[in-house]
Amino acid sequence: MFFFFNDTATTEIYTLSLHDALPIWRRAFGAAAGNLSGLCLAVSFLFTVSSRSATTDAFLLFFTNLAVFAGFFAEGSRPMAILSWAAMGFAVLAKGPVGVVLPFGALLLYTLIAGRGVRGLRSLLDLGGILIFLGIAAPWYYLAASRTGGGLIEGFILKHNVGRFLNPMESHRGPFFYYLLILLLGFFPWAAFLPQAVFRAFRMRKGRGGRDGFGLLLLIWSGLVIIFFSVAGTKLPTYILPAFPALAIMMGAYIQSLDKRHGDGFAGRTWSWIVNLLPAVLFPAALVVGFKLRTPDLLPYALTALPLTAAAVFGLFFHLRGRPLKGFRWAAAAAAVGALGIHLIAAPALEPYRMAPVVGREIARMAGPSDEAAEWGYFRPSLVFYAKRHVERIRSMDGLKAFLRRRDGRFLVTTEGKYRTWPGSLKGRLKVLKKGVDAADSNKVILLLENDDFVKSRQRAHLLGAQIEDLEGKMSGANKYEEVAPL
Repeated sequence: MFFFFNDTATTEIYTLSLHDALPIWRRAFGAAAGNLSGLCLAVSFLFTVSSRSATTDAFLLFFTNLAVFAGFFAEGSRPMAILSWAAMGFAVLAKGPVGVVLPFGALLLYTLIAGRGVRGLRSLLDLGGILIFLGIAAPWYYLAASRTGGGLIEGFILKHNVGRFLNPMESHRGPFFYYLLILLLGFFPWAAFLPQAVFRAFRMRKGRGGRDGFGLLLLIWSGLVIIFFSVAGTKLPTYILPAFPALAIMMGAYIQSLDKRHGDGFAGRTWSWIVNLLPAVLFPAALVVGFKLRTPDLLPYALTALPLTAAAVFGLFFHLRGRPLKGFRWAAAAAAVGALGIHLIAAPALEPYRMAPVVGREIARMAGPSDEAAEWGYFRPSLVFYAKRHVERIRSMDGLKAFLRRRDGRFLVTTEGKYRTWPGSLKGRLKVLKKGVDAADSNKVILLLENDDFVKSRQRAHLLGAQIEDLEGKMSGANKYEEVAPL
């Protein structure tokens, strides 16, 4: 389904995550619950949104979950233990130390709490698996550390991993309960039923095939991810995506259990469906307000979110009629239609209002092979993608002046607010190539500037080159005349 959302590798990894996880879920709880779990994950709002993002979150989600689920089946199966460590190696390549800290921490906690004893620890700490993990992750980190001269340790490990955990960075902060709100919106339309699903997982002692404690693993894995990032200083919605497959498995098992005992917990489900109406109404309301304030021309596109409202309404309707399974299926279908509408209709309409692709494409069109670009106050990963080159991040006036003095320092992307604070002598050296409101993102006026010193230097170089060519042509003509004159 997610191939319709985007044709990027990110979407393919999310699809692969879903496809490869289904056999594990079916093996633990049976085909019906496994398929329902896949459906729950496939239509959850944040999962579908992230499938359009060109980030490494998809790789982290896939490899951390592969590591945890393979680790669960590792006792008595060394290939599974090796697969688990190999997956952690790729997770570390994708996102850093968190790729091993979280899955290994979850498996260690599970081994201790489930009482797997020495045998479980021996399976978890498989020497061959650890060596494979090091063989996958260590070479890249060694080469990167050697090439950056310690910059990898200081910038990536200490600043962007340890630093982000200890302190908020780039204004991405939030209260401890931040991810409870993110779950209500991001795991829509299922989040309101997580209390029932979690409670049922507590009571699950085994899945099919005699696999003891799978419910406990799901609770530990999803709980560790959510608590870990709730404690962290820097908070972003996508940080808890690795917990979504475990939450979806618990939801699928819970929904399937209603087939035989749909009368149990009727009042609790009624309140859950009522709670679900809150995000269901917020989705179109947020689009209406956002479009009205930033892009009034796109206001009709807010209708694409109405199926998300219908998801909660359908679910509550069929629930009250005593048909809970049908309610969940209709909710899933409506949520899928809503997600498709937002991604296939509303999102493409917003593209012209995103300045990162606009200025990035302009840089790529105008730039020569050696021309350099930088930004101050407006960094977006998509800017690097569309510019087809490294974009240096400037954070001080000295850094800006140093960039403009470079021989190849040509393009600068910044905000109009930042530009206004610069001295007139500096602004006089810059030419505005593009200007526009980044309505779909920051709602700031973005400027693409060109270094006038660079242009003048390039013009002088071209003029000098033309003069040299003209002089060479004259000298060549004179030489020919001298050769012919004696005749």
